[in-house]
Amino acid sequence: MKTKIYKTDKIILRKKKLLDNLSENKLEYIKNGVCDSYIKFGVPELEIVVENINTSTNMKINRLVELIEKLKEQGKKYNENVSYYQKYIRNGGDINYMIREGLKEEYYLNDETYNFYLNAYKDENIAEKYANKNTELKIKLF
Repeated sequence: MKTKIYKTDKIILRKKKLLDNLSENKLEYIKNGVCDSYIKFGVPELEIVVENINTSTNMKINRLVELIEKLKEQGKKYNENVSYYQKYIRNGGDINYMIREGLKEEYYLNDETYNFYLNAYKDENIAEKYANKNTELKIKLF
């Protein structure tokens, strides 16, 4: 019983230290990653956890800036609701592919014909097929 309380106290203390440190550095807690590993097991060291989160955050910011600049070159605006843009920011990848697919997604999200067919058939491929038959695709692909 005493060891259970001792372990719980250690976990609470590590969580408090981590959250304080993240707040101090204006970083976000990452669930199911290095943050939870540190809280539960004490590894990796707190400094390494903060450094990893900081590196990850900086990479995401750099990808966001790169994406916005690329879209601006094409006369397009960044839309945070487009899943392909979010995937690129989180995971990286081929920016040209993500932009191309993101522009398609944005077009279809705003197209009433596509939304009508999507609601009717509950299948994105079928909705896309019928929407393309009934409307011209106005996306400039590169």
